[in-house]
Amino acid sequence: MNLKKDCWLIQDYLDYIDYLMTFSDSKYLEFNKKLVTSKYKFIGIRMPILRKIAKQIATGNIISFLSVAKLEYYEDVLIQGILITYLKDPNQVKEYLNTYVNYIDNWAINDTLASSLKIVKKNKEEFFVYFFNMLDSNQTYHLRLAIVVFLNYYIDSIYLDKILNKILEIQTDQYYVNMAIAWLFAEVFVYNSSIIYNILENKKISKFIFNKTISKIRDSHKVSQEDKNKCLKIKMSKIKEI
Repeated sequence: MNLKKDCWLIQDYLDYIDYLMTFSDSKYLEFNKKLVTSKYKFIGIRMPILRKIAKQIATGNIISFLSVAKLEYYEDVLIQGILITYLKDPNQVKEYLNTYVNYIDNWAINDTLASSLKIVKKNKEEFFVYFFNMLDSNQTYHLRLAIVVFLNYYIDSIYLDKILNKILEIQTDQYYVNMAIAWLFAEVFVYNSSIIYNILENKKISKFIFNKTISKIRDSHKVSQEDKNKCLKIKMSKIKEI
């Protein structure tokens, strides 16, 4: 199917959905349904294929495609998110993210979008403000999106202290938010272990985040055995305090 179009009509979109169906992999479908929980219907298409399809659509009119796109299939929603990351104008990206973030209902759509937002690298100040403000939300995937964007693009930035201080203020029992926080802490540990040692030893964080952070650090191939052992000692010394 020719996916490079200057103008997408409803029938073009329906033909595209039929095209997606031709890539359905029954084994991957069952695997993915066990891994991801979503309100969207699953087709069962592997990520490299989805990215290839998105790239082909992006050679044409992305805005026209998004104007006719629906919210029925998981893979299609993933593609829509990837397409937003192909837009060149930061303001336009933010405009579409404002709506798209409300469509996110699982970690896979969230994290695929976050890792694909390469435009953030060249516009860090502008996107820092945008995602930092998102941390004021109480919505699971508003929070997780901001946190995963930060761990992808801001670990070595001048904004790191401000990000960490803000995240330490988040009080929630939302699993996918707290997992993202632990993931962020583990990534920062690789960049600057002293920052996270300070958090683990001196800051008030939940038992879940404390344990998950140490677990992720100890699972990392980027962390020395000495540091892994030190984290375990911190865990053993504080296990009765948290």
